[in-house]
Amino acid sequence: MKNLLTLLLMLSSLAELRAQTVTYDYHTRAYSPQINFVRHGAMVSYRIININPFAQKVIINGQAISMTSEIPAQLATLFNVKIDTEKELTNTKDQVKEMADVQKNTAQAGLKAALNTLVDSCSTYYEEAEKIEEALLLKEHLAKTMADKSFYNDSVMRSALNDRSINTTTISDLKADYEEFEEAYHQVYNQYQAAIQAARTAGDKDKEARIMNAFDQVKKDYRLLEKQYQETLFDIKDLYAKATDPRSYEVISLPLKLTGRAGDADEVEFEILIDDKKFPTPDAFNVDSGLKVDFSAGPVFNFTADNRYFFDATNKLQQQTKPGLFNVVTPTVSAMMHVYPRRYKGVAWGGTFGVNANVKELTDINLGFLAGISAIMGRSQKVIVSTGASYLRVDRLKEGQFTVGTVYNDTKIEDVTESVLRPSWFVAVSLSLGKRKILTP
Repeated sequence: MKNLLTLLLMLSSLAELRAQTVTYDYHTRAYSPQINFVRHGAMVSYRIININPFAQKVIINGQAISMTSEIPAQLATLFNVKIDTEKELTNTKDQVKEMADVQKNTAQAGLKAALNTLVDSCSTYYEEAEKIEEALLLKEHLAKTMADKSFYNDSVMRSALNDRSINTTTISDLKADYEEFEEAYHQVYNQYQAAIQAARTAGDKDKEARIMNAFDQVKKDYRLLEKQYQETLFDIKDLYAKATDPRSYEVISLPLKLTGRAGDADEVEFEILIDDKKFPTPDAFNVDSGLKVDFSAGPVFNFTADNRYFFDATNKLQQQTKPGLFNVVTPTVSAMMHVYPRRYKGVAWGGTFGVNANVKELTDINLGFLAGISAIMGRSQKVIVSTGASYLRVDRLKEGQFTVGTVYNDTKIEDVTESVLRPSWFVAVSLSLGKRKILTP
């Protein structure tokens, strides 16, 4: 089991080595670090750092990778909650007045004492309940600060929040206020129970009914206030954690796998949309490594002579002599295939195989072939210099049968020569024009 775990960890490490992330700093408008190419066979992702996705919508690669700010929805919810909270707080305040009115018109000592205590507890509870307004206000300030795109990383955001007195201390204070609110409600709950019991003991059914009605409304409002209070504190804690998390200020695309069909890519482009507007990015990244196949056509200079033969007027077999350079060079045209490793810059070296066409007459094309090495320069429009061995068809006398200078009557030139492949050294310069094609991963 231990060996299997070790093997899995090694395979995981190898997989990570095949992953590559292009990192762009949105604040400095530069790559970090500067990158010139991406690796063939890797899983390439594009990452933007030092950007505030709470305030900006970011889409990378033209795919549905959306990091939409949650702020607008949160603010809409926030304002709705605030309206409901004011209603519950108003109801709570009304119950304080109701109990004060009941207490004012009570003559019996025991019931009056119970109501006095209840009124005090209700007032304390109302004061604690009002503190939810502070939490809502803090949440609103927190949300608005997060929606400011000028705060582009956790350090800048933390400083901005601290300037607005939003930090872990204030959040802890809000939590303490909530606990005091809970404690105040428990006190009110107990005092209502005591007041109801005192009204029963005094036989005052009217006051008992009024106290019970007020108690029912307090319990109902408390459940709503408690829910809103808890949700507000949770939102504040969650938003603050996101606002101060370094990972919140980066957006990363889904990985683009440079394998399979996409493994034939020479370039990788990233399209970035920020707030539905195209963000200008540098030129495409070149792909480095991995084998590539290209085709080209161009002139080939073969360092061998095509020794042509003919019969003169006396039927004597003669050999055509080419002056100067043409004694050793035969020009041809070749279509070539080049296999080479990609290079993001400089010269790539690879192998070449081609088919030679030695044009004698417009109707007479003898084909040969060549193989060697090539130097490939350029990316989209490539200039390729090749050299190696060329096998070209040339005319040669049929060995042991015919001799130059001998008279052969009633004999055609085709009878004394034959087309044979002969090796030679060649140099070729060709051009490869690439067609831009978008590959689907």
